[in-house]
Amino acid sequence: MYKNALLGLLAALAVFGAGWGAAGWLYYSPRLETAAQAITTAQAAAARQKASAEACEASVGRQNVALADLRSQLAAAELEALAARQAAVEARAERDSRAQGILAETTPAGADVCQAASAAFDAELRRERGLK
Repeated sequence: MYKNALLGLLAALAVFGAGWGAAGWLYYSPRLETAAQAITTAQAAAARQKASAEACEASVGRQNVALADLRSQLAAAELEALAARQAAVEARAERDSRAQGILAETTPAGADVCQAASAAFDAELRRERGLK
């Protein structure tokens, strides 16, 4: 009798355990599938974001290279402009000096002013052309 009661109790526990397991499976299975889908979706989104970040990083790298190139071009242009300015200042000083020399020339006493101016002009042209 105890044996039958024990077997009945074990059978009831087995049925109860199977029911409990089935109920747990029915309850948790859809949730696990939803969680697995969410993980798959999150992994795909993470992969897309990683690819986007890598593309942005590559773009920033190219822009940094271009910016460095522009900076070096700017530095070279500034040096060239400085040299051109210095050359212009020196050329101006030389021309100013020559102009002051021409202005300092005097017409000899008793000479015709027009002929003296013409001679001075011709002499200046010869000096400019290196004919002397």
